[in-house]
Amino acid sequence: MSGLEPPVSIRSDAPTEAETRFLKLVGRLSIDVPFDVYAISVAPACGRGGGSGRLLADNLPEDYRRRYLEHRDFERDPVMLASRAGRLPVRTAEVRAVAEADPELMPCFAAAVAALGPAVLAIPLRFRNRLSGDVVFRRRGAEFSDAEVGYCELAAPALLLAATELPVAGPPDDLTPRERECLAWTSVGKTAWEIGSILGISEHTAVAHLNGAVRKLRAVSRAQAVAEALRRGLID
Repeated sequence: MSGLEPPVSIRSDAPTEAETRFLKLVGRLSIDVPFDVYAISVAPACGRGGGSGRLLADNLPEDYRRRYLEHRDFERDPVMLASRAGRLPVRTAEVRAVAEADPELMPCFAAAVAALGPAVLAIPLRFRNRLSGDVVFRRRGAEFSDAEVGYCELAAPALLLAATELPVAGPPDDLTPRERECLAWTSVGKTAWEIGSILGISEHTAVAHLNGAVRKLRAVSRAQAVAEALRRGLID
């Protein structure tokens, strides 16, 4: 719908066994509960996400996903704020109420509605009283029914578990030399404008290389991408 990827899409030409297993789970769920978009994230200080959390799997439109991560919209996303504040599934009305209570959240809310659809269902998952992650669904059709919410609530733990088994990142060769250079300069505090000046490229091009590295490393920010690249030995 509207240019969105199918809800069983993973960005891989040759899915691994873990990716195939995840795709089957998402595909089965989408038959019983139609949705256009899914996003699965691990909460801060849980799993591989470390202290800043991690987006594990999604089929968000690429341009929306890039803006969302680059602008750190996850810090002011009313869906995340509403979901992580409680234990019960969160639907559109609760998300809208959170956004309307703080004018600074409305741009993020409006952008998501326009790009992803108005109907939203977010399921917070907790383990031993601690938030372990979120599973979010959106669609352009009707609001999610009580039966659909219950079905998704049952399926969410399996989806999160399967998503945590997906590869954190591709092999080192997946990062281009320019992406590594830009990350390396970011690691010493350089801005995109400064990186562009150093490398003789435009600021826009530097941002594009950084965005590519963030996406490939499945990070939620440049800082997290730098940390992951350092951990993997992709940059010094």
